[in-house]
Amino acid sequence: MEVLSADGARIRGATVTGTNVTSNISITGVTDGQGVSTAINESLAPSPVRVVATAGSKVSPAHQVEWQCDGCNCQPEPSTLELRLNP
Repeated sequence: MEVLSADGARIRGATVTGTNVTSNISITGVTDGQGVSTAINESLAPSPVRVVATAGSKVSPAHQVEWQCDGCNCQPEPSTLELRLNP
């Protein structure tokens, strides 16, 4: 997941939170120097996951990630997600 400012700059140190919409269990991670976080993972699967990013007082709109699971693992759909912070 990438976190971008309203004007498209990558944001380092933004908090990304994924919440399972069924169980309400959450995972939180912080973006790296490239504005990327891989903290939201299949441990929240198979239910849909609501994902939001924050940096200071800036918040992104919430997005939903669906998990496609087989017998061995789960893959997110969409496979990449861009979270753009509100101005």
